[in-house]
Amino acid sequence: MSPRIMVKDVMMPELSLQRYLPHIKQQVLRELLTNKTYGFRDWVQLKQLLNLDGWQNSVRLILLKPQRSLESEYLFALANIAEDIFREEGLLALDTMVGATLVFLVDDCSLECLARSVEMIRYYYKRYYRLNFMSVYTDLGDVHNLRRMFKEAMSLLNEAVNPVSAAESLDLRGDMRRQGLRTQIRGTRDARTDAGESSDIVASMIRYIHEHLSDPALSLQKLSKEVFYMNSDYLGKLFLKQTGEKFSRYVMRVRMEKAVQYMLHNADLKILDIAALVGFPHNVQYFSQVFKKMSGYSPSQYRDQLQKRA
Repeated sequence: MSPRIMVKDVMMPELSLQRYLPHIKQQVLRELLTNKTYGFRDWVQLKQLLNLDGWQNSVRLILLKPQRSLESEYLFALANIAEDIFREEGLLALDTMVGATLVFLVDDCSLECLARSVEMIRYYYKRYYRLNFMSVYTDLGDVHNLRRMFKEAMSLLNEAVNPVSAAESLDLRGDMRRQGLRTQIRGTRDARTDAGESSDIVASMIRYIHEHLSDPALSLQKLSKEVFYMNSDYLGKLFLKQTGEKFSRYVMRVRMEKAVQYMLHNADLKILDIAALVGFPHNVQYFSQVFKKMSGYSPSQYRDQLQKRA
């Protein structure tokens, strides 16, 4: 008698395509821009795969490149800022990195919208990092010519990286318009050191902390994700190196020092109110525990001591 073979269904964990889509998009766009074996047929398949069927075949390329070599963290920060702003404007579809150059592929849009978006990126990058970048964006072109558009834009961008005078900048921009490309060359070549950049970032972090002490969600993770667009571990190490104090310890110390200031100058404020003003709106007990740990007194005891001294 033949043995019976029983086959049971084995539940395999499903791999979420969404998790890998950003990397797939970046790699495919990089291949479309630089690999001669990729062509229009690949673009058609890519649109179907990534739900870009609504796209026409006329596209623009936007290239951003820092004015000098930087640590990868600063390049990724620029990429994250650009992605957020382009997405808010409804422009971003695909993006990738070719060497130290960020490349964004966008559907049809007005030059005014494009220029406004690039200036917003520049504003935030200079605000938080005191850094600038060169930018080139093409006129609308057929996706058949994507690789040629990229090659020409890269050539002009590399020329623009070298320091130029104001007059040379105007001439260069004129040349680019004639070739269907536009660039923005702002500021002088940045000669800041990495140490100077690090100091600027930490100074911005400290300023942000003091301006948002009442925010109970204030954390290194929030700053890294929503403000500085950098890896939280990297920011934490940077902060520790510059201040000699861990980020969380610094925030807690400043909060307690601010609480003391409220006690000194606002006698009518209740401990409950002070706790809320320094980031503990729903946990007065925890505020009291931290305060006592750092000062040796509970908030009420400390206030009593202040009143006796007065």
